[in-house]
Amino acid sequence: MFKLFGSEKLVSLRNQFKLLASILVIFIVAGAWFGYTNLSSTRLAIENNLAERSKLLESTHVVRALLLDTYRSLDSFLLEPSRVEYRDSVAVSINEAVFYSQKLLDATQNSNEISSESIELLIATLRRLITETDELIETRLNPSLQYPSLAVGRRLLGPNRNRANNEIALALNALRGEEKLDGRPDITELFMNARHLWTQMLSNFRLYLANRMGSFNEDSLPIQEQGIETLYKEYLVEMARIQQLVDDEVVGFETSDAFTEFLNATKRWHEGFQEVKRIHHTSEWRIDAKLMKQNIVPSIQEASEILRLVNDRLVQAAEQDIETFDKVATQQTFILWLIAGLGIAFLASVVMTAERLVFSPISIIAKALKAQALGKTSLELPIAKSRETRDLTEAFSEMSRQINMRQSELEYRALHDGLTSLPNRSLLYENINHDISIARRDGAQVALLMIDLDRFKEVNDTFGHQVGDQLLIEVGNRLSTSLRDVDTVARMGGDEFAVILPEVDVMQAQHVAKKLFRRSQIPYVINDFKLTAPASIGIAMYPKHGTDAQVLLRRADVAMYVAKQDRIGYSVYDPDYDQYSIKRFAMISDLREALIKNNLELYYQPKMDMKSQQVLGVEALLRWNHPEHGFIPPEQIVELAEHTGTISELTYWVIDRALEQIIAWQEKGINLDVSVNVSAHNLRDEGFVGKISGIIHRHKFPCDQLTLEITENAMMENPTRAIDILKELDEMGVRLAVDDYGTGFSSLSYLSKLPVDELKIDKSFVFDMDTDRNNETIVRSTVELAHNLNMSVVAEGIESELVWNILRSFGCDHGQGYFMSKPLPVVELEAWFKTGQSMSRTLAG
Repeated sequence: MFKLFGSEKLVSLRNQFKLLASILVIFIVAGAWFGYTNLSSTRLAIENNLAERSKLLESTHVVRALLLDTYRSLDSFLLEPSRVEYRDSVAVSINEAVFYSQKLLDATQNSNEISSESIELLIATLRRLITETDELIETRLNPSLQYPSLAVGRRLLGPNRNRANNEIALALNALRGEEKLDGRPDITELFMNARHLWTQMLSNFRLYLANRMGSFNEDSLPIQEQGIETLYKEYLVEMARIQQLVDDEVVGFETSDAFTEFLNATKRWHEGFQEVKRIHHTSEWRIDAKLMKQNIVPSIQEASEILRLVNDRLVQAAEQDIETFDKVATQQTFILWLIAGLGIAFLASVVMTAERLVFSPISIIAKALKAQALGKTSLELPIAKSRETRDLTEAFSEMSRQINMRQSELEYRALHDGLTSLPNRSLLYENINHDISIARRDGAQVALLMIDLDRFKEVNDTFGHQVGDQLLIEVGNRLSTSLRDVDTVARMGGDEFAVILPEVDVMQAQHVAKKLFRRSQIPYVINDFKLTAPASIGIAMYPKHGTDAQVLLRRADVAMYVAKQDRIGYSVYDPDYDQYSIKRFAMISDLREALIKNNLELYYQPKMDMKSQQVLGVEALLRWNHPEHGFIPPEQIVELAEHTGTISELTYWVIDRALEQIIAWQEKGINLDVSVNVSAHNLRDEGFVGKISGIIHRHKFPCDQLTLEITENAMMENPTRAIDILKELDEMGVRLAVDDYGTGFSSLSYLSKLPVDELKIDKSFVFDMDTDRNNETIVRSTVELAHNLNMSVVAEGIESELVWNILRSFGCDHGQGYFMSKPLPVVELEAWFKTGQSMSRTLAG
């Protein structure tokens, strides 16, 4: 026999390792099996619980959603009680809520988390809600139930009004037949005044009642009530004078009797008015609102609270399951630590056994490996006493050589751009910090330039990425050859480059930026193509604009964006840019989200024919009510969309929604044309015409009822492309308009070539043309020019009747402006039509 450890007799290390490994495996397998069975049983129980809770949660979510549908349908029903579908939707939603609540009750029979009493209370609440909604619907459909004052009208006001009218007519007829009053016209005049005051009271009461029922102007109700009371007091004065005549027997018996009946009927009518007034000054004036507030809403809230409690109980149960699983996991962790301890003990025994036979001979090589890894001078390798030691020594030497080669290559790749071989962002940071350290020591300045190519995406899209990559290489070469040896040119990624200029002031940095900007406008010749890649350059200075690389890079990037936005070539950072940049970055993300979630809105401004004074169409105008910043100006929305590349998607969204709304109005009998603004970016979109055609055909919309408005500057950006696009749209039948005419730089010869139907004079010329002779002359000339080119003219910004009349005298065809109506949302514009606030309107019919 030999001892396992420390025996003098040589044994196989392999066999010792196998024995120790077998023992260790037994412990590991036993512990793993115990942990597996324990965790599996716990997991199975938790999965079953989760499945049950998932069903319960699903039912509660469905009931909650149905409650919300019920409330929405009731709200819509109160606004449009004639819509049967709203009443049907209320009944369906509540009955389905009861059905799912019953399923929830059945499921709770096998659940320990939720008591059936809670669900039974929920079902009772829903059934009570059914009764309450039926009562609300019945009340809303019956005006007598909805407005108690109508019942007073039928009971008191109507009969006494008719009686009073008949009696005053009898009194006047009797007066005419009395011969003894031929010389007393003043008596007849008294009766006529009394009837006139009575008629005024009735007329004012009708207006008062219409205002109360329609809720047109509730603030005027007390004034209207006071007016009726004042008339009634005047009426009583007149009646007292007539009563004196009756008492003095100046008038005949028939007149006296008819007067008495008339007086009694009007007093009874006034008592009815007092009762109506009392009702209108309480919450009882409209019963459906009371039922909604006191019955429906509390019942829905009660049901929602029950559902919330059920959800909370399910969450608590889930937390308890987590605690249970945590305890099992803790037990398993303890077992694993025990196994690990045993494993460590076994391994310690193995190490002690192998130390003398295995580890010592290779310790020198291990130290040499560590020294190599730390970059230190390698230790002297041991003399090879066996083939294994020799092979290990040779392998180490070869590995050391390969590591040195690869390390050099990796360091270069880590610090340089793979395409242009220029320093990358990491090396740029190192160089900036190095130059800042020197500048801090010497009291000098350092300039950091951020450079972005303005049209690089167009090159990639047109000629392919291979040409784009070659262009980036040429740009890097041109930048490098344009600067000093001490300057650093780096590629940040994409089409962005950075330049470090040590020991320069801001004037020198601007001089370099101007030089680089001019050189960027010189075409590059790549594969026989002449390509231009003008640059936008932002400048940040150390230490004025920042004292570390990160701040300087960010502020140079802000300045670069300002240069790109304002198209000025280069810009020096200003602190005022920062807040705008942060806000703009957040709003770019918000705009994308608003477009995805349909949180944008269209307003519509009427366009009126100046001869017939009819509303012929509307202009669709984009509005965005930002949850934090409020209403965002349309021009800012367009600028954000153009910068982020979402302008095409935004334009298609506007056209799609506008056509959808026009069709909806046509179904209501309102026949209108619609105008939509188009950006210069849309004219660069290859699929623009096809997309517009697809939207029109999908809505089956008449092409000649859609007008696309394009600004002068948008057309002049690429005139040839613009003419081609406009001709295709004109052939489709779409009407075209030049928007903001007078603010751009289009020539008359170019304008005459465009297939344009309409010219819109910018509001800056129209707004004050009644006081500014120059603007008046410009507008008159523009109208004549457009008519000579067979174009109609639209004047924007009409804000007074005087300007309207001047434009009509010039022969202007159409007008827009606050004088007629400001841009309105759909609901308000429809009300504008219905209430007759428009000068005229065109209804299909």
